[in-house]
Amino acid sequence: MSISNADADDLFFSSDIGKRLVEAALATNEATATSLKTFNNVEPIECVTLISDDSDTELSPKRKIPQAGGAVKKYAADEDSNDAQLTADERRTSRRIKPKVDYTNKSNVQNSEEKPATPSGVQAVGTSSSTTEKKLENKPKKTETSRSPFPKEITDPREAAAAAAEAYKEILTGLEGAAFQSRLPFDKMTSNEAACFPDITKTGLVAQRVFLNIRNRLLQMWIENPKQQLVLEQVLKDMEPPFDSDPNLVKRIHSFLERHGFINFGIFTRIRQLPMKKLGKVIVIGAGISGLAAAQQLQQFGMDVIVLEARDRVGGRIATFRKNSYIADLGAMVVTGVWGNPMTILSKQIGMEMVPIRQACPLFGAGGKPVPKHKDDMVEREFNRLLESASYLSHQLDFNYAGNTPVSLGQALEWIIKLQEKAVKDKQVQHLTQVCEIQKAIIENQTKISEVLESIHKLKSLHSKLLDTRPTRNGEADTTFMEHEFELRAADYEWTKAYKQYEELLKEDELLQMKLKELEANPPSDVYLSSKDRQILDWHFANLEFANATPLSNLSLKHWDQDDDFEFIGNHTTVRNGYSCVPIALTEALDIRINTAVKVIKYFPTGVEIVTENVKTNNSLVTYKADLVLCTLTLGVLKIATAKVQSQQANTVKFVPPLPDWKQQAIQRLGFGNLNKVVLCFDRIFWDPNTNLFGHVGSTTSSRGELFLFWSISSSPVLLALVAGQSAAIMENVSDDVIVGRCIAVLKGIFGNGSVPQPKETVVTRWRADPWARGSYSFVSVGSSGSDYDLLAAPVIPPNPTNPNPNQELDELPRLFFAGEHTIRNYPATVHGAFLSGLREAGRIADYYLGYPEGTPPDIGYSVIEAANSASVGDTVDLVDIVNSCSSSSKNSDDKCSPNDCHE
Repeated sequence: MSISNADADDLFFSSDIGKRLVEAALATNEATATSLKTFNNVEPIECVTLISDDSDTELSPKRKIPQAGGAVKKYAADEDSNDAQLTADERRTSRRIKPKVDYTNKSNVQNSEEKPATPSGVQAVGTSSSTTEKKLENKPKKTETSRSPFPKEITDPREAAAAAAEAYKEILTGLEGAAFQSRLPFDKMTSNEAACFPDITKTGLVAQRVFLNIRNRLLQMWIENPKQQLVLEQVLKDMEPPFDSDPNLVKRIHSFLERHGFINFGIFTRIRQLPMKKLGKVIVIGAGISGLAAAQQLQQFGMDVIVLEARDRVGGRIATFRKNSYIADLGAMVVTGVWGNPMTILSKQIGMEMVPIRQACPLFGAGGKPVPKHKDDMVEREFNRLLESASYLSHQLDFNYAGNTPVSLGQALEWIIKLQEKAVKDKQVQHLTQVCEIQKAIIENQTKISEVLESIHKLKSLHSKLLDTRPTRNGEADTTFMEHEFELRAADYEWTKAYKQYEELLKEDELLQMKLKELEANPPSDVYLSSKDRQILDWHFANLEFANATPLSNLSLKHWDQDDDFEFIGNHTTVRNGYSCVPIALTEALDIRINTAVKVIKYFPTGVEIVTENVKTNNSLVTYKADLVLCTLTLGVLKIATAKVQSQQANTVKFVPPLPDWKQQAIQRLGFGNLNKVVLCFDRIFWDPNTNLFGHVGSTTSSRGELFLFWSISSSPVLLALVAGQSAAIMENVSDDVIVGRCIAVLKGIFGNGSVPQPKETVVTRWRADPWARGSYSFVSVGSSGSDYDLLAAPVIPPNPTNPNPNQELDELPRLFFAGEHTIRNYPATVHGAFLSGLREAGRIADYYLGYPEGTPPDIGYSVIEAANSASVGDTVDLVDIVNSCSSSSKNSDDKCSPNDCHE
């Protein structure tokens, strides 16, 4: 018997749920007994962000990156992987009850000036996320399980877009909206801004308000017309008085915003041509979205950029299948939230056809029959409560370790399910105990009734006998008569008393019988979840595995959702003309060498050398030289490159010298998942054309991710079936014919044998086997944390054996930089995150090699001015001289080295 709604509420919100969790936790892990015993006294946990959104465009950190010789405290690991200790205020409870990112910083929270959120006065009606909305590989947001980004009454995508535009009217316009869409607080300076403008912060509140007004007006000018370069001359012309009274301050703010990718990014009409004289040479490895974004920025800053790409196309994991009228995205597919998302700016620049996703997602059982909506809703609520309980277990009870082993989300969920099953059994025992007690009481009562009836019969006989033998009274002193009369009246009294007792016993028997019937009519559930309920629950688990591109058993219980506070609001959309239009557009004016696989990355104190091989011809190796290299290789490729056992797989990249231990350990700790698609192109649409999504419920837990969700997001008759969790890895070893046949069988089970034709075209992805990807996107694995994203983003300084200074990292420039979705803590596993990481690294590289924007204090991060002064005469330094002094190894080198310089 399946659970009812009331049962579900009782199971999860009964007063003893905390006690049951604690008792089970104590039984499982005595090491946490002390903390668990005090759970009733735990203070309510505020939902706050753990890291500032400002980190995505932060200044280069001070030179304290640990080298191979040892670690620096900045990156020291604690008992929970490498994450910093959390204070009570920094922990977070359930993912669904947290407020969205507060870009306005209205709340009084530590570091609130760096925490973005919805502008004041605007309700985030789009903050409900969808389990079918995607991150980098179409993946859903992790914060909610309602399957739509729209209010439930809206089903037409155009209506949804119009409703969202009205709901976010204040976000779309005004200075507050400009700051919000740029992921900056409207009324506060970020720590990055404060560091670059110390004169403003020290002057007072009025100066800060002037700065914010200028900054927000610049952002508004850019957002209103992102198709044209926002140059300083136009800014000074359009700036309203009195904010135009200090042209130098306007120039400084404009330079800061441009350097850090808030304005003048993407593809736009240039008013000022690119610098003819190049200020340094950069090699970008990988023509994915992060590499292309960084290359565009660096070229704009005046650097000579070469992009090396092993594939015969650009885009990396953004890949679109195009044949005849068929269009299907094989990788990234969905723009997850439009407000604050840089993809919204790019869509205006390059003509992305962004179409909101419709809400409806009906489920079909293993046999093809529709799952009743009330059943789906009930199990979905239970799924949410399971996640709430797992969050409570982790963040309130701090039960994140079993012995010395970190606990995974999958373990916690299954453990809680077992607790709930035990609770059901306990209720059954309690119910049967109550039935037994009432039956025992009924038997005892009926025994008393029998005894009283027997007593009544005896008293009645005695009374009749005394009445029949009643003597005649002979005078007032007749003692015989008086004694007989006393016995008669005593018998009458006892008879009446017994009868009253009998009536009371009958009433009690009636009440007991009613209680027994009530208990028998309302027995507790036989099981916590019926087999069909568990199948539907497994579908929701598969959706969560889709969101994270890995089985739940691989996810860190404590940190798996560490980026949830930074999810964008607004419609979730698909790109009707294919997501690959974005990287193709970003290739404009770039020098990209396709079919060029990187074999060795050599980095020295004087520059870098990249050894490559032509994938098509497999001819002799070619070496490229430059001042520095930006590596955007996927985390999967980096894992193979840093594996302890030398891999025999193709395209293994070698770092010379090897990456520092802290970098290698972070690469190995962080997870890199897998998600695959099956594209089916038909000659006609046989499914509901008004539905973008429909789900298929698997028959077993192990196969729950197999073809569990079908997408229909094209105007052409194309279906995309998703394969997630364990099934994603298993199906990579199965032939295309078998997989496509399985898809057709599932569709015929849903729509009928005669309704499903054979597909005209099919494509099956295998991202794990792809030699240039080795997977889909990153996730926080067991033993990892959000800090590993920061470690992966940190640049590497090559060791210099000729430098006697023990703190040589303070004297040297980094030569090896990293970008990609696996390097951005706030927006991992997303296209926009990869794009923002490219902007971040371009700004960081420019800070190191071109000097900071005008007016920036020299003591922020690594002082390029100080390094240049140490090699020159005088107090002033020309930025070109800085580049020449820092990149002498490459200023005379060509794009390609001569054959004599090539290394085998």
